Amino acid sequence: SSAAPLSAASTVAAASAALPAWKAVEQQKVISVHNRWTYESCNFNPLRAKRPVVGNHGSAGPDEICEACVGPGKCDFCDPENLTSIEPFGRARGKFSLTAGNAFKSSGTHGLLLWRRHEPHRLTSEEIVDGFETVDEWFRKAKAYEVQKPGPQMDLREICFWNCFHSAGASQIHPHMQMQLFHGPHALEAVLIDQNLRYAELHPDDDLCS
Repeated sequence: SSAAPLSAASTVAAASAALPAWKAVEQQKVISVHNRWTYESCNFNPLRAKRPVVGNHGSAGPDEICEACVGPGKCDFCDPENLTSIEPFGRARGKFSLTAGNAFKSSGTHGLLLWRRHEPHRLTSEEIVDGFETVDEWFRKAKAYEVQKPGPQMDLREICFWNCFHSAGASQIHPHMQMQLFHGPHALEAVLIDQNLRYAELHPDDDLCS
């Protein structure tokens, strides 16, 4: 029924609230609801409501915002080796960046790319390229880990997104990207594949996506 996802979400939230904080993170469950016709999806994890969030700094400029939350004791991402989790397949490392496990997941395989520099608006082009290369390495490691799991092999698809500062929805000022692996095409990719298949039925000698 349509109420089933909401009921399941309430049950998961209640169970998480009854656990110690570290156990809730270790045993967290994510509910994913996918619409097979529109390919829309929704992920629910009650722990994400408890993740640290940097507040709105009003009219402060980017340098002032960064200065207010830089360094150990103010920013866990400034000390990732000691204050972030590690995926079962380890970290991917670049010259200016490294990866960590996401303690507040919105999908099963969900990691973070953390730059060593704290100020997102001060990242250089070299640092940004290094970050994307480190993300590619994370995807390689994550896929190698996933295909070793028992059960049918899945068509693993990559998603990576990045937002900066509070106004863009970032919970932390320290620059970070998020990486996710989904089992099969997702969102707009799934829509385009479906549209291409239907187009090919009417135009077998043409390809909508070429």
